[in-house]
Amino acid sequence: MPTSAKCFTVVRGKRLRITRLDECGNPPAAEAESSLVVTKGFVSVGMSSEVAEGDDIEQKNADGDLCVSDKSRDQFKRWDLEIEFCEVDPSLLELVSNVVIEEDYDGTAVGVRGFQGANVDSFALELWTGVPGEDCQPGEPTTYGYLLLPFVVPGVLGDVEIENGATTFSVSGHTRGAGGWGVGPYEVIGTDAEHTPGPLSVPMQSREHHLMRTTVIAPPEVDCGAQDMPDYAWNLDDGEVPE
Repeated sequence: MPTSAKCFTVVRGKRLRITRLDECGNPPAAEAESSLVVTKGFVSVGMSSEVAEGDDIEQKNADGDLCVSDKSRDQFKRWDLEIEFCEVDPSLLELVSNVVIEEDYDGTAVGVRGFQGANVDSFALELWTGVPGEDCQPGEPTTYGYLLLPFVVPGVLGDVEIENGATTFSVSGHTRGAGGWGVGPYEVIGTDAEHTPGPLSVPMQSREHHLMRTTVIAPPEVDCGAQDMPDYAWNLDDGEVPE
């Protein structure tokens, strides 16, 4: 058990990073091309718990009185995910839904084409939030909330309505166990008292569907379009940085 605890609240979504995974939930290797998108062009990320309800056993005796009453525990199965975007990033939509990128004459991604059927890829979702009420000390880094869904099976684009107002796009999906995320390929937490950036200190396990915590490592910068994996990316269960 930890010797102390830090309670926190979260407010506002600061940044969203989507990383392409293979069918087993493994992230790309260092410097893999067009493997991630960072955006702040989202309205909301909704998570609904899918639960297998426990069996309810009830038996009355011959006189109509309750003789046996027992219910087994409910069991968590997965998160059902709904993301609403307010910005059209073709590369992002290609990562999270059943569309392919439409390119201009010079290879610039200028839109998407939707196709019938399911998306065969998967993705990881990371979300950074604000943490209100934290004392801001001179020379100390800002504290953020950090949410990780390490293995998301994408759904499809939801309804789109063009009207006299802002048009938004929704995408659905659901989580699986952690897959091959391990400690992750990114520097997302402070690993010592000097806040040295590093990966998760404990690998995500196969039955873990999400992680929620605070971090003092700032979220990545926004950049429209797909980005390559950083050259420091790793995915080692022991958390050691490769030479």
